[in-house]
Amino acid sequence: MSTGHPSSASRRVPLAAPPWRAGALAAAVAAVVVGTLLTVAPRPAARAQADTWRPVLDGLYGDRVAALALVGPASQVSRPLLILPADQGLFRSTDGARTWSPVAVDPQRSPSVVLTVARAGSDDAGRVLYAGLRNPPLLGVSDDGGATWSTRPGPAGASRFDRVAVARTGQILAADRSQGLVWTSADQGDTWSTQTLADAGIAGRVDDIFAAPDDPVVYLVAGGALYRSTDVPGQWQAVLGPAGTPAATVSHAAVGPRGRLYAVARGAADDVERLFASEDRGDTWPFGGWPSPAPAAGTARALTAGEVGENLPAVWLAFESGEVYQSDDKGAGWTRLRTLPAPPTLVAFDPASREVWVGTDGLGLFRAAPGWGQFGAVPVEALALAGATYNLDRQVFLNARIRPSRRDGGVVRPALHGLYASVGGDTWARVDSYDVLGTNLLASPDFKRDRRLFSGRVVSHDAGLTWSPLGAAPGGAAPYVAAVGPMTGTHPVLYGLGQPYDAGGTDLVRSEDGGQSWVATDVTVGGIAAVVVSPAYVEERVVYLATDRGVVFKAVDGLSFEQVGRIAALTPERVLYDLVISPRFRNDQTLLAAVEDTAGAARAAMFISIDGGKTWTRRADNLPGNARPRTLVLSPSFSSDRVVFMAGERRTTDPALPTVFGSDAAGISWYPEATLPPGAYVRSLLWGGTLAAGRLFAAAGPAGVWVRTLDGAPEPGPTPTPGPVTPTATREPTPSPTPTASAMPTASLTPGGTPPSATPTADAPTPAATATASGAPPDTATPSPTATSPATATATDIATATDTATPTTTATPPATATPARRPAYLPLAWQRIRR
Repeated sequence: MSTGHPSSASRRVPLAAPPWRAGALAAAVAAVVVGTLLTVAPRPAARAQADTWRPVLDGLYGDRVAALALVGPASQVSRPLLILPADQGLFRSTDGARTWSPVAVDPQRSPSVVLTVARAGSDDAGRVLYAGLRNPPLLGVSDDGGATWSTRPGPAGASRFDRVAVARTGQILAADRSQGLVWTSADQGDTWSTQTLADAGIAGRVDDIFAAPDDPVVYLVAGGALYRSTDVPGQWQAVLGPAGTPAATVSHAAVGPRGRLYAVARGAADDVERLFASEDRGDTWPFGGWPSPAPAAGTARALTAGEVGENLPAVWLAFESGEVYQSDDKGAGWTRLRTLPAPPTLVAFDPASREVWVGTDGLGLFRAAPGWGQFGAVPVEALALAGATYNLDRQVFLNARIRPSRRDGGVVRPALHGLYASVGGDTWARVDSYDVLGTNLLASPDFKRDRRLFSGRVVSHDAGLTWSPLGAAPGGAAPYVAAVGPMTGTHPVLYGLGQPYDAGGTDLVRSEDGGQSWVATDVTVGGIAAVVVSPAYVEERVVYLATDRGVVFKAVDGLSFEQVGRIAALTPERVLYDLVISPRFRNDQTLLAAVEDTAGAARAAMFISIDGGKTWTRRADNLPGNARPRTLVLSPSFSSDRVVFMAGERRTTDPALPTVFGSDAAGISWYPEATLPPGAYVRSLLWGGTLAAGRLFAAAGPAGVWVRTLDGAPEPGPTPTPGPVTPTATREPTPSPTPTASAMPTASLTPGGTPPSATPTADAPTPAATATASGAPPDTATPSPTATSPATATATDIATATDTATPTTTATPPATATPARRPAYLPLAWQRIRR
């Protein structure tokens, strides 16, 4: 759960609608108003909004693309592709990159041993491939386009091949970037020769090595200089470098047909990065240039060359900013093809299909031209989001699970999770991959200072770069973190479970030193589905837990729990999935729960308590009965604006029903927000910023991450047409019995059991119906100031339609009543953010 800030409850705050959705929004408004007695006045023109709900990470395809190879002859359109996501193994596609299958280069070892892949330049059929590996065997060989592989041990003393090139002569060149050595083989890797660069007069280590596509020349980049050779391991000739003419420091180089050579280098005289171009294999460099205006982040990250037609040269450059450019005149003029949402790692050109492929650092593979596409090899599931400092730095973290079926290569391995980071949510970068994370992700309330993240049974003190186990609980093992709350001093308060809910939800423990040590609580029930800490935990040690059967417990000292309530008529088949607490719980005593009643005809529901969990009211108006609620998030100003979102699961067999809902009335009525793809499930919602300037994120499992821009500048709400006024006399409300501690059981809780029936149930009067001197605050908004003469309200309506938290012993309804509710801001289409 996370929060943000809309405006006050006394005014309606519609979100501005993009012009291109005007028709859809008009239909949505009509659907809300039809059937009511309200005539809505014309609404002021909404200001344009750039984006609404959209997917930011579409299944999280990819990872860091380390290598790409096009298979088959150059004349073959839509050739098979091989892609190598770093540390994930090799994947192959035969349908234009739409689907990918893992390839086991060495079935006896982890797929992560593959470091690079290259085509054999001497094979015009394009079916012979080589893969560089780490730890012997060091070379993989395929003669069927990468479908099957065999291995060679490699030279003695070598530990890894992370650079491999194959000359037109068939000679294989391999290098370890951490060393100044080049290994060569003329017999497909059976025997090897070794050359030390220092012996050849070359300073530094190997940065790159590549071969010309149509002649026997090979090239090497080392120590900021570009070299060529026709007789490796013989002589290398420097063709561009700090000591040459022109004098320049080379960072990238590429060769195309007919001896056309290109290099990105910084001039020694002006230290300006530019493209150098040669038509004679580097003997002279008469051509070159740079895109103008220069890219936002002007450092070049990838370069390749080719021909866009017979003897029509072209060169492609990709920059740190994600911008991809093409030049058809040796670098003098440039056309921007696309701006990618992540830094590139490589660029490849297919002369048959004219496709430009770009690998990225964290977001997989993109096609920049012709057309636009995003592809990948390792889909993952978006599990949980955290963004404790979004209001300060707009930083968001995502825990995503890489699907084992796409990474195991037939071998059962621990689940691998990726931690992704983003500023604002549009572009994401993978921090790293881990096999220790749980399925959740929680940030310290003081994340700006302590940089702590929690997931499962581990903690990070450096924003996810490294993880270490939490301290042992009294049972002997580190607990699974279930909740994080504020704490005085230097550590957050943590609550953990010996077994998480999926494995039983048992053994609740607490830590007030950030997870170093733990104290057992007195909770002995099982099936703990949710634990929430009061935002005012520093002043009052209030904590709640709820079981999957809807039994609610409370502690006022952080350790000793007593049952305070039970969600009405929860049968054994009804499952509580989430429990959230109001940001101002100390004042409004409000809790909300997402429930799916699998035994009922209308299974979807949200329940609310406004008396600290003692009594609960079902709120499911306008919720499709066959929806599957899973999680909730509240506005940071929920006490005044009553804004809540609920998201759930859409199974592959479910119809196209909305998956995300919103309410500006604390759930009294709901409106659809988004229909996510089949198979999506939302386990985590994150509210960042405010309703006027913020974003709402959803981790939607296989559907990736979705975001809704919150852009709710205050606008006048609908003005009802004057109607008949029916004054209502002041009435004395019927006193409502308020459950007290004496009515609650105080005995220790029993495992998996339901506490005694002294708990109030749905049959007990609900404080929401009337206000009492000791009662809970009412929970919905007051009438809009623009309402002149609405219809009469009932006493119950009035008791539940005011946001003033002042207790009173009498309730005096106004002469006017609250008009029929409509969303405080209109439902907009969720949009997927592309990776």
